[in-house]
Amino acid sequence: MAGLTATPFRLDSGHLCEGDGHLFDNVVYEYTIAEGIRDGWLAPLSSKATTKTIDVTGVGKRGGEYIAEQLEAAAIRDNTVELACDEIAIYQGKRRAWLIYCVGVTHAGLVRDALRARGVNAEMVLGETASNERDRIIEGFRAGELTALVSVMVLSYGFNVPHVDLIAMLRPTCSAGLYIQQVGRGTRKADGKTDCRILDFAGNVRRFGPVDNVRIKTKRGYDTLAPTKVCPECNEILPLAATECSGCGHEFPRDTAPKHAGHADTAAVLGPRRVVSDWLEVEDITYGYHHKEIPSLRVTFQCGIQNFSKWVCLQHRGYARDMAVQLWRGMGGEMPAPSTVDEALQRQDELAWVTHIRVAPEGERYWRIIGFRIDGENFDGELRRIAGWVRPEINDSIPY
Repeated sequence: MAGLTATPFRLDSGHLCEGDGHLFDNVVYEYTIAEGIRDGWLAPLSSKATTKTIDVTGVGKRGGEYIAEQLEAAAIRDNTVELACDEIAIYQGKRRAWLIYCVGVTHAGLVRDALRARGVNAEMVLGETASNERDRIIEGFRAGELTALVSVMVLSYGFNVPHVDLIAMLRPTCSAGLYIQQVGRGTRKADGKTDCRILDFAGNVRRFGPVDNVRIKTKRGYDTLAPTKVCPECNEILPLAATECSGCGHEFPRDTAPKHAGHADTAAVLGPRRVVSDWLEVEDITYGYHHKEIPSLRVTFQCGIQNFSKWVCLQHRGYARDMAVQLWRGMGGEMPAPSTVDEALQRQDELAWVTHIRVAPEGERYWRIIGFRIDGENFDGELRRIAGWVRPEINDSIPY
């Protein structure tokens, strides 16, 4: 069986190729949003940091998504609607077709009225809107008679007005699929359209990462934030590793931390006077394909503003392969271990979540991972030595 989809993952079950009862075995061909933009098929996206973000602290979840009533209350409190609409209204005369995604009926009505009070020609479309009325409103928007369409869920999937050039997300979500579908409404190309501006009042860009490289649901869910930073010149939201702003060309110094870093400075813990770090809390783990003559699996741990990587040589022979197999097993992976990097990436959900790591200096510029902790339990020295995470001479001299 073969299938085609724009979002190969679901809120309740994660990736369609993984987990119990998965629909498909693997991805045969993938064409990303970034590739579509690069090849000229899609319009570029520009995501700007906003001065106000909806605070979801204390909002519960049900079925993997925020509880609607609690989320709507959070979206309305603290003058959030008025402040967000102040920012959105700035784009009058600069952007011609706006989509505004809200949480509920009350929230959407408040946003529509606030935009109208600021001189924006705005209408609202809900699930309850009669079909003939909905068609009239959407046709007016398509014809340019309306500037803004405010909606609750009904304009996320399959809605196609190519000249949409501004999307305001006022609905926090735990669904990567919904996030991509909403942002995707702005990727259509149209005459006179250069890009689509994304205003993220919901924190979705930080929650999932760039739309062409979203963080898929794992065993831990979406509890941590994606590694991003904000350009100090134009407020563009960028991947943490970006060296140049795609919006204005600003160049980042190599060691500049993101403005919104919410953790203590990890660099101080890893200063040159320390031989071995303290236990560093792991905020995110990514698995990637390391391209070499013989490829390997790159496991990258994000700790605060710094990343530390381990290369697992599954496709090598002899000692390196033995170490890779032991590491796979030590992290909870099922046996037999993968024989290729592609297979390891497909099976990455088998691996346990590493909560902390320790590192030691490797020469003058690099750090080596020398210990790791899973669910509060440290691997003992023998397993760490077998797995290749610790050199015997370091392991024998450092108490854990």
